Amino acid sequence: MNPQPTRCRRFLGLGAAAFISLAFVLTTPPAHAQMTFTVDSQLDQIDADTADGQCRTSAGTCTLRAAVMQANTSSGAGAVIVLPVGEYHLTRPATGGNGPDVGDLNLLAPTAGQPIITILGAGAADTVIDANQIDRVFSVAAGRSAVLSGVTISGGYAVEAGGVYNLGSLTISNATVSGNAATLYDGGGILNYGALLLADSRVAANTAAGGGGGIFNDDTLTLRDSQLSENTAEQQPGGGLFNFGVAELTGAIIQANTSPQAGGGIYNHEVGELQIAASLIEANTTGGDGGGLYNVGLATMAHTTVRANTAGLAGGGLYNHELGDLTAADSGIATNTAETVGGGLSTDGLATIKRSAIYDNSGQHGGGILNSGALVVINSTISGNRALISGGGLYNQHIATLYSSTIAANRADADNSGIGGGGGVDNEGGASLEVGNTLIAGNMTGPDAGDECRGTLAVFGRNLIGADAAAVTCAIDNAFGEWAYAGLDAIGPLGDNGGPTPTHALPPGSRAI
Repeated sequence: MNPQPTRCRRFLGLGAAAFISLAFVLTTPPAHAQMTFTVDSQLDQIDADTADGQCRTSAGTCTLRAAVMQANTSSGAGAVIVLPVGEYHLTRPATGGNGPDVGDLNLLAPTAGQPIITILGAGAADTVIDANQIDRVFSVAAGRSAVLSGVTISGGYAVEAGGVYNLGSLTISNATVSGNAATLYDGGGILNYGALLLADSRVAANTAAGGGGGIFNDDTLTLRDSQLSENTAEQQPGGGLFNFGVAELTGAIIQANTSPQAGGGIYNHEVGELQIAASLIEANTTGGDGGGLYNVGLATMAHTTVRANTAGLAGGGLYNHELGDLTAADSGIATNTAETVGGGLSTDGLATIKRSAIYDNSGQHGGGILNSGALVVINSTISGNRALISGGGLYNQHIATLYSSTIAANRADADNSGIGGGGGVDNEGGASLEVGNTLIAGNMTGPDAGDECRGTLAVFGRNLIGADAAAVTCAIDNAFGEWAYAGLDAIGPLGDNGGPTPTHALPPGSRAI
């Protein structure tokens, strides 16, 4: 029964006494008011009585652990823990059942409702929570909503989830997660099995024996204006991020992460869905495939730069597995290196490149792109890439379509060994390479030999290929289209000519105009 209508009826029928009763209801603080605990001690001591609603140890102080223990019992709107400048070291080793009084700081599931626990520090540079390697730093239970803001989370050490283990709904903002380790399994910095929002934060210098040196995501991850840097996955893929769920990255910097297996920066699993926008994937390394990104699932990338990544095998910038579906739009893939094939991109699956530039990458075959799957390149530029052997711009082993694109200034036999060819494109025997409304010009093999293509190209629409007959060393099937020589000086140098990525401008008098 709702008491307020009853009180209203009493007011209407009983005069002044009912007015006093109603006034009491309106002036009494609501039961769901948010609790606030201000920590005044850096010691790691427990709360004396979690039932009294006060953060108070036996010494009469309010510690971080005591505040968390009280916040776990809060209802309604939950609790805010104010954490002043200082270093807060956890010193109570995980023993027994590892409850809230020992080990890591456990944000437990609420008994009712959805109260939020907020831990509010004075800034990541000034407020540090250090687990001293006795356990991980935080555990967030299923059903718990929590916010960690303005703190550094470090010194975590556990078999999995070195820094933070999240099963609930967690927001980490204006924070740093660094110097944590998962000693046997995944998630050096963060292991997420719930909903995680990482905003204006940095996950750096964490280590996982398994996958996801920075973050291992097995549910929902939203990363905004945040950085994953210098994290390491020691035995599994995903130096910066291992994505097993749904991950949306906007304004992200994925930088200088490492994995000996695959995906130095990011590994997107077969069941993973990955969206990257307005981000930078830079200087990541792997001993295997995919220096910047290894994709087995569904991955889309827009307005993103992938540069200076290195793979010990294939896909210096990006590796797209045979089960992968990768789309890159309005993006730049530049200065990446693969020790074997696909300096910029190596793809065995479905790959679509739109309005993008793949330039200054290097590998043995396919300095720009190595394709063994189904590749579509639209309104894009492949320029200045180098293959030590064949396919300076593109080495195609299966099915590829180039439409309204420019393939220019690429080089095969870049080490001048006399082995290799197809400075612009190399289409392996039995593979299908269709070229429509595309310009292929200024590509070389060795130090000075013009070499636009090798193998067979099928043209449709209208195309311009090479300066003269000497540079067009491939067979061209023109049953469904036409082509002509581009002539000398068909294009200008690669540069910023407007648009999302570098392009080759057309000088006055170019036949491509």
